[in-house]
Amino acid sequence: MKSMSSNKFSNKDWLLAAFLFLLVLFLSACSLETGLANWGDDHSAYISEGIAIAEGRFDEQTKINYYYHPSALPAEAEDNTLIYAWGYPLHLAVIYMLVGFDRVQYSSIIYYKIPTLLCFALTAGVLYLLFRRRFPRSFAFCGALLFCLSNYMIGLINYLYSDVVFLFYSTLTLLLAECYAERVLDQKPAYGLAFLYSLSLLFTYATRLNGPAVCLIALLAHIIILWRNRKKGKPNLWRHGIPYLAFALLAILIEHFWLAPATGNTSDIVGTRFWNNLSYYKTLLLDFFGDFYGRHVYFGYALALFAVLGFVTSGFRENLHLSLMLVGTMAVLLMLPYRQGIRYMINILPFMIMYALYGLSFVLQKLTRDKLSEKTRGVLALIISLLIVAYPLMTQSLRSLDRLKNRDSIGVNDVYSSDAVEIYRYIQNYTPEDAVICFCKPRSLYLNTERLSFRVNWNGHELREADYYLLNKRDDWDSNLVEKTDVPLELVKENDGFALYRIREN
Repeated sequence: MKSMSSNKFSNKDWLLAAFLFLLVLFLSACSLETGLANWGDDHSAYISEGIAIAEGRFDEQTKINYYYHPSALPAEAEDNTLIYAWGYPLHLAVIYMLVGFDRVQYSSIIYYKIPTLLCFALTAGVLYLLFRRRFPRSFAFCGALLFCLSNYMIGLINYLYSDVVFLFYSTLTLLLAECYAERVLDQKPAYGLAFLYSLSLLFTYATRLNGPAVCLIALLAHIIILWRNRKKGKPNLWRHGIPYLAFALLAILIEHFWLAPATGNTSDIVGTRFWNNLSYYKTLLLDFFGDFYGRHVYFGYALALFAVLGFVTSGFRENLHLSLMLVGTMAVLLMLPYRQGIRYMINILPFMIMYALYGLSFVLQKLTRDKLSEKTRGVLALIISLLIVAYPLMTQSLRSLDRLKNRDSIGVNDVYSSDAVEIYRYIQNYTPEDAVICFCKPRSLYLNTERLSFRVNWNGHELREADYYLLNKRDDWDSNLVEKTDVPLELVKENDGFALYRIREN
């Protein structure tokens, strides 16, 4: 782990980190949408859990989570309860307490994107500081900026998933592990830093199910720093342990006296699709690098090759803990029986950019060693850094400004399209409060109508259990159930996008 010559950042470093925060905040804020184009209803589950936390109904919500979960329940789900990781819902609970949740005009959804917006912008600054410990200022700045110019990353803000929030806390935790260890080794007071580190550990742990693994990687980074500085004398181990003890105490208090530990899913790691997943994620990573340069995609592919070179030359020697996290994360993804796109690897993507910078540094050193002065090499590094980000910055700026013009444009397939809102209002006004509705996206329907819902033929649910059946006519995930079922259905409300049926047997 190659550190900066000084254990503290300069004023220029802090200014550059702040500038990155503001720049990424502006570009991302311009990209916010008032609707929700993605029907994958994880976002609704997180908001519902956040609302339940704010209203003191967390235990009740864990039973609802179990009932309406739209895919196979993990083997770890017991006692008819399912607990989604509470770190992100806790952020959404704050939004709910500030603005509520509008079930009339459905105008408040954009406010629930604020935590992901802020976390993404903060990630830019944190990532710069993490890279600055390893690279010259120009490489660190442009590497952090390049990652945050990814169209994938900015797009995730509008999905209302926990991934961007997890990215921030994961990156912050890894930075603070290094900074805190070195601060204590230098015999400097670090109680404020210890508290910040413990909070970062807590939210890393609580935001995604792989959060505990990142916390262990941070601990490993701390141990590596202690080992490499063992000749300085006997360390004050109790001071090094303060943030970890504080984190453990906070987690115990929250999970055993207020909320509860998230339901695990390690039973999903089976390896039945290993080779298919290998091809899938290879393509996904090439798309991630290629997307930076649009039609000039091969520049991105060259960057991916530099990342491989950097991993080979500097991965395990200088960044053992980060390399283990990268390899371990990919190994688990390859063993899962399902795919979730790029978001399941989101916290290791910045380090692929980091390895690309290592690979580029390796090539530059080989080509310019003994030929150029150190100052000239610095100027060359600056020019190359600017060339790397020039095209992505230009294209993302144009995209963001274009998205700003179309912020209020909601498509016909949006969760809050006019057809969807019409159906939500009808359900609220003309169905009993205790009605049960069968729908392919039950968590979204529950959030937007407060009617209990389930997905047909999943986790033991059958159509006969429901009082109503709601069909999404534009995306029929139920495979033409209306024509196949022998359960008598009566159409009670229909528009271009949806059809609501009453189940007459009930």
